[in-house]
Amino acid sequence: MDIGIHTPGISSVVLAGDYPYQEAETPDGRYRIDVETFEHQGITEFWLIHTDQANGKFKRIKLNTEWRSPGRYHPRVTVSPMGSFFLADDNGTIRLYNSAYLLDAGTFQVAHADTDNRIIAVAVSTDEHLIAALSSWKDIVVYNVVDRRVAFVRQIKDTLGWYDAGLGHILITENAEAIITVGANQDEVTEENARFSINAFKFIPLGGE
Repeated sequence: MDIGIHTPGISSVVLAGDYPYQEAETPDGRYRIDVETFEHQGITEFWLIHTDQANGKFKRIKLNTEWRSPGRYHPRVTVSPMGSFFLADDNGTIRLYNSAYLLDAGTFQVAHADTDNRIIAVAVSTDEHLIAALSSWKDIVVYNVVDRRVAFVRQIKDTLGWYDAGLGHILITENAEAIITVGANQDEVTEENARFSINAFKFIPLGGE
């Protein structure tokens, strides 16, 4: 399928499928982040524990996700390809943190908290300036890391049901010419009939040309 892309370089997928993503480490091995749970007055809290493995120093930040009864949602963490920042999936909201100091580097919502909607795929552009995310309810969100703002939103319209984790994928071309997604509903994938939806969108920044 030729969609007229002039620069074929693609992004790196940093989160996809059902893998737990409870820890992440920068490519050089210096900085590490873990998701830990703590019980406080009958509430299960989730914290990010950041460790500088060169000197053993650590910091921690509390996420918004918490359980007052046995829950289904576990926050997840990953790291950008070059290790500039960590990404935390906090109940449908992506939170970015500077990898060296765990400083806030941006926040944007992709899925809906406390629902069956989930973030099923996240990709980061080669230069780490853009993040593209796909939800199970077929929402696409592109976030500009440098400007700290959402640059593109779109909901996919196709004949499939909601996309399932493990059956969703997203990428963004190197110069943001296009966003490409793949998705499927588990109930509609059988040995005799595997139906996947492939979509390509032109990147048109919000409020820009």
